[in-house]
Amino acid sequence: MSNQEILMQPNNLVKSRYNFTSIENKLFYKILYNAQKQHTQGAENYQATLTTSEIQSFIKSPVDYVSSSIKERLNMFQQSILEFDYLDEETGNLKTFGSGLITAYTLDHDEQVYTIEIHKKLYEHITNFVRMQQEGYSPINLSLLFGFKGAYTQRIYTLLRMWSRQNQEVEIKFKIETLRSYLQLDKLYPSYADFKRRVLLPAIKEINKTGNMQIEFDKTCEIKKGRKVAEVVFKVTDFETKKYFEQPLVVEAPADPNEGKADVKEEFKKFLLEKTAMTKSALDPFMNEYDFYAEQFMEPESPRFKILLTLMSKAMEKDKVDTFGIQQFAYIKRALMDELVQYDMMHG
Repeated sequence: MSNQEILMQPNNLVKSRYNFTSIENKLFYKILYNAQKQHTQGAENYQATLTTSEIQSFIKSPVDYVSSSIKERLNMFQQSILEFDYLDEETGNLKTFGSGLITAYTLDHDEQVYTIEIHKKLYEHITNFVRMQQEGYSPINLSLLFGFKGAYTQRIYTLLRMWSRQNQEVEIKFKIETLRSYLQLDKLYPSYADFKRRVLLPAIKEINKTGNMQIEFDKTCEIKKGRKVAEVVFKVTDFETKKYFEQPLVVEAPADPNEGKADVKEEFKKFLLEKTAMTKSALDPFMNEYDFYAEQFMEPESPRFKILLTLMSKAMEKDKVDTFGIQQFAYIKRALMDELVQYDMMHG
């Protein structure tokens, strides 16, 4: 498999809840990747094709890649419900979508090609690259992900990719109950000690071995409520590329760049200068870090904007100044990311 097979996964799909084995994860991600790739090559049929030789490139055991085993997993995918929230493009209403991971498949025994049917809504969701840029996506290098043996490693890695920054350390905080929900642990490993020993530490060790992401995790990363660990913090430095959409073959630009949301960044800059005490010296570095939050910050009564204003006020009060400059931004930079991540994890 090529080292450049990059799955562009919408963030709300990353946050969907499911519980797969490592092999099932690999197969599902490969189906999504092939659907995206074939879409960029002109396919519009809500399908992904996958050859047996492709499957053998990432599922190494003959017991697991024989047709009977693959068919069993594809049948299971039809019964497994994938659920995620999204904003309706026409009404702006928040909606929840639920469907089987796939809707049907056929196997050509002579050609050894699987043709996999994907629900129209899910297919449109993973192939609308312009919308992904607006609402957030996590690029996943499949050759890297497929190198992980543990299913929990795969899931934790994709969750951390959603919030990481390339070549920068970011502290990513999860409530224990939220992380357990993402991993669909149910009653498995109910004590934090078992959860840490059987899930967290093996996943962190395996991710750190890749060299593409480094995670620091020690006793200081465990936040207690009373005597019980209620939250954990991953100190993450990500060395993988985060932006791929500069490539013209992947992105369909709007016919008129001034329509819709194409001018959101400029609108956001004006918004910040008018609604806050931010100076132009702080504007560019702030935009470099947080422009992907533009629409959320500008929402009426935006809780994220209130978080920003509170931290800005603290920084200006500390320095006894009336404007928010680059020094004040440096002071709140990490705290702002921590609080936004925490808010999104609780309300995402």
